[in-house]
Amino acid sequence: MFNQPHRDSVGIQRSSPMRAKTDKQREAANESAMATQVRVLLIEDSALLRERLQSMFSQHPRLEIVGYSESEEDALQKLAAIEHDVLVVDLELAPGSGIPVIRRAKALHPQRPVIVLTNYDLPTVRQRCALAGADFFFDKMREIDRLIPTLQRLAVPSR
Repeated sequence: MFNQPHRDSVGIQRSSPMRAKTDKQREAANESAMATQVRVLLIEDSALLRERLQSMFSQHPRLEIVGYSESEEDALQKLAAIEHDVLVVDLELAPGSGIPVIRRAKALHPQRPVIVLTNYDLPTVRQRCALAGADFFFDKMREIDRLIPTLQRLAVPSR
């Protein structure tokens, strides 16, 4: 009855409105099940930039900052302590450097993406990051708008 196909005024077979609504509900449920949270561990010593990133992330419900660190030493500890899907790391930390953090992240979790977000967009710096294991490299001033779309593409099916 409600779920049976019917013919419209020109003889085209169509699903009943009740069936169409059910199909849409199923589609929405499937999309929701496929959408996952991307848990980001943020290593950034600038409170201002952390706040800006938090604001950017808040506009995208699938993206979540699960922890942050300002220093190399603290970041190295949090890599193992905080469950995350992606690492976003600055290179200049107070105190320390993001390069050892990248190396440690890849040693612990080789498949987890590492994104460098820095003000030091030089070929030698890019090369050092790539050798350390970084998967992406974005200049804070010119390429920060690429961060969110990149994180969204990194989303994985639900756990």
